[in-house]
Amino acid sequence: MDFEKYRTLRNGRPQNPNYFNDCIITNDGMLFCFNRGGSTQDLYIFIDVNGHKNPNKFGYDTFGFYISIDNQMLESSENWSCAMDGDNAMNGLGCVRKATYNANYFKNLP
Repeated sequence: MDFEKYRTLRNGRPQNPNYFNDCIITNDGMLFCFNRGGSTQDLYIFIDVNGHKNPNKFGYDTFGFYISIDNQMLESSENWSCAMDGDNAMNGLGCVRKATYNANYFKNLP
């Protein structure tokens, strides 16, 4: 996978290309990537809903989930944000809840 094509919600460069090492592409083109968290052993799941097609941008077509060591599936990690004015290197991965429950989320993207 070409991680260099990905950008954060505010067009920054993501911090960790290793998150996207173990990936599968479904028949309809969705991309699922998996990463086991360091000392916590949490399982991180990244989904690009349209695969390699643009925009390849966190919070637009790429979102993150994780499954904690106690088997809880959560929409974001503590260092993933969803701030239209944020500069976090993983900004946008945490937008799952907003994208799911806010009918105007995609209309209001910059």
